[in-house]
Amino acid sequence: MRSLIFKTHKNNYQKSIKGQYNEDAKITKKQLEDFTSRPLLGMLATVNPHNAPRAIPVFYEYYDGTFNVTSYADLFKIRNIRSNHHVSLVIVDTVSYGDTLTVTGTAELTDKGIYEVFQRLNIRYLGKERGSISKTQYDAIPPRIWIRITPTNLTYRKSMESPPENH
Repeated sequence: MRSLIFKTHKNNYQKSIKGQYNEDAKITKKQLEDFTSRPLLGMLATVNPHNAPRAIPVFYEYYDGTFNVTSYADLFKIRNIRSNHHVSLVIVDTVSYGDTLTVTGTAELTDKGIYEVFQRLNIRYLGKERGSISKTQYDAIPPRIWIRITPTNLTYRKSMESPPENH
């Protein structure tokens, strides 16, 4: 589906072929918890040293106030974060109404606790049976790193096609 962004001096809004979106709004704590509790696909955007953006689909979790992603330690996104720690994570509910959460923030890279985060993400997206792997199995795969994103801004865009929220 192709979307167009229309900007005016008063507001920004998105109108697509399929439907319309409300103006950008800050997300409430309940909306954030509800939206991030589902295993939706995220798109992590980084910028390389030549200022070229790159977006990659990722599994994510919102845990303890940060967004967590894991990656093989030698990929472009990791090299990009090492040179510029400002990132964006866009999560779209493509299953139901197209609600969107855009996270901008700073990324920190660490390998401390990576196995536990990797396990949680695998189980979240693949289920317990497929997602659980032993520490021995984990140690046999190429090195991974934990990307911890601390949000500086959260923008929630609720589709006008979404049912009204219960108060």
